[in-house]
Amino acid sequence: MLTNIDLKKPNHNAFIIVILSFFALIGPLSNENILFWIILFLINFFILKINSKILYVLKLCLLAGSLYLQFVLDFQTLTKEFFVHVLGVLLIFKFFELKKERDYFFFINLSFFISVISLLDGQDLISSVIALLIMFWGIYLLYIINQIELPEFRFKNFVKILGYVALLVQIIVVTYIVFPRLDVNIN
Repeated sequence: MLTNIDLKKPNHNAFIIVILSFFALIGPLSNENILFWIILFLINFFILKINSKILYVLKLCLLAGSLYLQFVLDFQTLTKEFFVHVLGVLLIFKFFELKKERDYFFFINLSFFISVISLLDGQDLISSVIALLIMFWGIYLLYIINQIELPEFRFKNFVKILGYVALLVQIIVVTYIVFPRLDVNIN
């Protein structure tokens, strides 16, 4: 599978972002939650192969059920971790809806939020590297879907992409700090 990844195709880059986002969120996840996300990924993969008129309704029901199951896996408590896990579930669903260029923007924004959350929560070298890789790959994916020719990996382009990443980190950190940080237990 890894030998078939072509960095010129947007969906292959999106797959790399999903894998990196999964590794960014895997730290605080329980084993049940990891298994749930893997099963959810596989179910979405098989639903993608089905060509049916009820596909939209099926995916909507699966999304609602997945969000409820994620709520149960998070001990029916509305915490910051629950909303971070919801972002992971939404990223999985959005990955399988990527067909047109406009579909990638929400996907990339979700991955940016996941990377900044990983940066703020992890605060170790590995989570920082993964978060920066997610941002770098997200900006590269934006270049791919908005340009006909690919940007060359020259030092000038690399610095330009890192400048965009630095700008995004500041914006998302401010947004992340504004969200309330209280736990609401619903039992």
